[in-house]
Amino acid sequence: MSLVCRDRDLNSKVPYDPPFSGELRTGRHVVRYTRITSIRDALRMLSWMRARRPDVLYVNSFHSVPFTVVPLVAQWVGYLRVRKVLLSPRGEFNPRALALGSAAKSAYLRVWRKLGLHRRVVWVASSEKERAEIHEIWGSDVQVEVIPERGRLEILSEPTEGSGRDELSLAFVGRISPIKGLLEAIEGLAGVDKSVSLAVYGPIEDEAYWSRCRKAITILPACVAVTYEGELSASGVATVFRNADALLLPTHGENFGHVLGEALAMSCPVIVGLNTPWTELLHDGGGAVVDPTDIASITDAVTHFCELSAAERMRQRGHALAVVREWRSRGESAQTFDALVRSSLAEAGHPTDFGPTHPAPG
Repeated sequence: MSLVCRDRDLNSKVPYDPPFSGELRTGRHVVRYTRITSIRDALRMLSWMRARRPDVLYVNSFHSVPFTVVPLVAQWVGYLRVRKVLLSPRGEFNPRALALGSAAKSAYLRVWRKLGLHRRVVWVASSEKERAEIHEIWGSDVQVEVIPERGRLEILSEPTEGSGRDELSLAFVGRISPIKGLLEAIEGLAGVDKSVSLAVYGPIEDEAYWSRCRKAITILPACVAVTYEGELSASGVATVFRNADALLLPTHGENFGHVLGEALAMSCPVIVGLNTPWTELLHDGGGAVVDPTDIASITDAVTHFCELSAAERMRQRGHALAVVREWRSRGESAQTFDALVRSSLAEAGHPTDFGPTHPAPG
């Protein structure tokens, strides 16, 4: 198996530290970390891919130009001779996501539909909800396989104390983008009359949106403090969640929500929007579900957490661990990404013994 991916986080100017650079080999598998900033870079990537002679092409986005559009065009014109294409849209067909930059996205969808490209791939959804979104866009006759996320989460055996302070300490971890709901989080905090702090972590993807968030921060009551802490390294995620009293993420929709799983695995309760795969698991505790279009629901959820006693906060943290363990048990019987790839190879008439692999990249 060969994997091509970025050599840095989204919008970051700094590449990953070795060994996550250049080519990394593990047995018969190889990962190529690269940066696509020019046509020459794209051609170099395609040449590398062609030399690997893949039978199945799996692309992990619908809209990515370098990592989806470029290899798919190469396959369609015959430069990459693969037998089957698997495509994971990763929540990009969520109505809220489609509404962002809608003119360009609508034109791109029309091109696919006009050329019938949507029938030339196997769509890979991570949930029944996403399967329905794919069928809504492309019709009921396209092939969609559901492969639930099985991210590798290191789950604590016992809950941590959180901040250990009387003041509620919240964290927002995610891209600074309208779909993640940071502005709604800030507006919700404006109605809270208890002491609460919110530390914001994540890359600024939309400067105009971030400007609106900063303006909203300036009119918060004195009892509410919001700080921007910049981007969070992978190694720092667990520490943030172990020490936060809750993750505040009133997202408008998550395909999976890796950050939610990471928070729960560190016993950090989550205050989250309605449309995530984790939402239904939170009804018995481990957080709260809010409607990002109803600011009062965010205010009420945060106020409720502010009013919890130390013992009640610990019970919520225990529930958080129970939620992520329940999610893990549900995933054990689901179809795996390996199984889908092996069946695709078998249909193409090729051997399926490519050795052990990891779950679908997230």
